[in-house]
Parts: sequence; structure tokens; C-alpha cells
Amino acid sequence: MARIVRVAAFTDLLEKSPRTVQDNLDWTCGILDRMACEKPDIVCLTEVFDTIGTGLKHAEMAQSLEGPTFPRMMEKAREHGFNIVCAFTEQRENGIYNVAAVIDRQGSLAGRYDKIHPTNSEIEDGVLPGKTGPTVIPTDVARIGCQICFDANWHADWGALKQAGAEIVFFPSAFSGGRIVQAIATLYHLPVVAACCRQCCRIVDRDGLILNRQGVYQPWVLASLDLDTPLFHLDYQFEKLEAIRKDFGPAVTIRVYEEEGWWRILPNAPDVNVSQIVADYHLETLDDYIARSEAFQKAHRLPVDANPGA
Repeated sequence: MARIVRVAAFTDLLEKSPRTVQDNLDWTCGILDRMACEKPDIVCLTEVFDTIGTGLKHAEMAQSLEGPTFPRMMEKAREHGFNIVCAFTEQRENGIYNVAAVIDRQGSLAGRYDKIHPTNSEIEDGVLPGKTGPTVIPTDVARIGCQICFDANWHADWGALKQAGAEIVFFPSAFSGGRIVQAIATLYHLPVVAACCRQCCRIVDRDGLILNRQGVYQPWVLASLDLDTPLFHLDYQFEKLEAIRKDFGPAVTIRVYEEEGWWRILPNAPDVNVSQIVADYHLETLDDYIARSEAFQKAHRLPVDANPGA
């Protein structure tokens, strides 16, 4: 069976000013209660969702895992049986961090990511940069990574997450990320779930196409990601593409990305197993093709001292 992961995100739409952390937590829990009927597997909250609109500085908003934010979200994860990416400012013994803490379905801490690239104003306000290097967090449905807001400008970190085995990246953010998010999803063939302020939440598939976007009449976004439908390159696989089209007919959709030279198999029937198709037709994924090509190039590249034009 295909691995289908239902992911969701939402942002702050509470029309109240001034407000308190308690106001934000109550409103967030209300949305989580409403969306529970759609049975998401993982829900992503926006950056520092608990302190938006409070006017608090980071030193004032920082709190430990003991509360009040983290225990409240643990309770909701346990109540509804979904994972939550809880983005808040955490106070630890050695300082303050902007974190994305992942809570599992049982309401326990599965792991957390510390924002690697806080803004200058965050650092001046006491926030410490997290350790460099990819943080991949296992969940019951997928291995996930997180990036937070300003991190969007360091694209290599997203690629490092992909190389380390992340299958989905969650992006809590105070800004929308715009085309950057789509570009990263496209370049690294990595689904991105963006929980951004100002009604810019969206879910981007591994091909860079937006599956869902938050709007005025849609207080959250939710979509199903099929983690077993990789991208393929058209090189050396035209005949296989046509054979699959002929053999499966309407049971699959063959999506061809003409300008990128890619294609993808999307199942239209529950008994279609794309992983089995890959094996049966000896398909090479785009990632494997790029890796094989790079190894082949390296094997045939002359040493620098043997190449006068280098």
C-alpha cells in the first residue's frame, strides 16, 4: 500500500487586540478541535503562534517544556491522535531558542529543531542560533525535518535535510516564503508544509506544485501527500512511460513536466502500487539518475593537472 500522509497547517487569524498567550492557546485549540474530523496525521502551527499579538519580547515569551504552551499542545495531540509541530520560544538552562517541537500522537516529545538562522533582531533579543547540521525527526508516518522563517534563505540546509533522509519539511514562519518555498520543493523534490502568517499557509508537493492554499473561507489547509510517487527523468525512459500508460490506462495518471524533463506516476485506483510499478518496469528515479550521472561524470573527469583548460 502507498504511504499516504495527511498534513495540515494554519496560521493566526484571531481578531483580538491586545491579547494574551492564553487567548492564542484557546483559539489554536479551537481550530485543532474543528479540524480533527478531517483526521490529519501531522499538523503544523505557525512560528511563535502562542505569542503573536502579545507584544512580548523573546526573553518574556520564552518558556520551558513545562508550560503553558507545550503541555496544552501535548494534550491536544493526545486527544485527537495526531502529531503536532509546535513552534514556540523555549527557555533552556543555556539560553533561549526558537524551536519547532514535534509532539507525537501519544502527546510525547518526538524531537525538536532549533532555528539555525535567527534574524539579527532575534539574536539581539536573546535568541541563540541552533546547531548546524540536519535534524531529522522520526514519526509514525514519515521522517520529517523543520525549517523556521529566516532559514528559508539558506537553501543548502534544506538539501542537507533531504540527504539525511527527511521525507517532508515543515516550515513554521512569520513570513510567507513566497516562491522560495516552491523553488526549494522543486529543486530538492521534497514536499513542504508551510504554516505562515498572513493567510499564506500552503502545502507544496515534491514537484513544486501547490496542493492547497489557505484563504478567507478556508481557516486551515490540508492535503494528502503520497510519499511513494517519486519523480522520474525522461532520459532513457520514454518507452517505459508509454508501456505503463498502455498497461494501466485510467488506473494511473502519467504527469509529464515538459520543461523540466520529468514525469510522475499518480495512482487513480487503491490497488495500484507505484513502488511495485517502479520495480516491475525497472524505473530509475530522478534522484537515482542524478546521483548515477554525477558518479559517471566524476569517473571520467580528468585530474586538474591533466586538464590545461581547468
